[in-house]
Amino acid sequence: MGQVAQRRSQTGFNDVGWEIWPDNYSRFLHQIDADATSVPCWRIGGEITRDSPIYARFARGFEHASGRDALYFKLDDEFFTGRQPKPVTIRVVWYDQYRDSTWKLVYDAGSAEMKLACSITGRGDGQWRSETVRLTDAIMDHGGHRGSDLALINTDEKDDLFSLIELHRD
Repeated sequence: MGQVAQRRSQTGFNDVGWEIWPDNYSRFLHQIDADATSVPCWRIGGEITRDSPIYARFARGFEHASGRDALYFKLDDEFFTGRQPKPVTIRVVWYDQYRDSTWKLVYDAGSAEMKLACSITGRGDGQWRSETVRLTDAIMDHGGHRGSDLALINTDEKDDLFSLIELHRD
């Protein structure tokens, strides 16, 4: 009957799939050691309805209690070539569930340490937020921890959630 035949009689959302895309992020951006550094989350903010935000169905997040406090990402080798700095815009969509929660976005600018792109503090109002930062000195040559080009790092004991990361080359 085909893989989506159950939708004819389905009364709720089905978040199970077989032989689907194996990674969390894709299309030139790959998460490094996902299960060792972060946790998967579903149905963020409650039951999924027709009025739920598009980001609420799937996310990844921190789990401080288990030491999973980072999401590390590597860009495809062909996305950035050479070691000349290039401008790039990064957008992160995250769920603001804890007042005063803090996290940061860092990136590879060609130095020994990852460079700070932005630090964020939560309001705790249960809304999806979008943070956009434009970088002019990105090298993205896998010079960060675990061979990463950018990372979302927890800077407190609260467990923030992330739905989307976009990169745009200028």
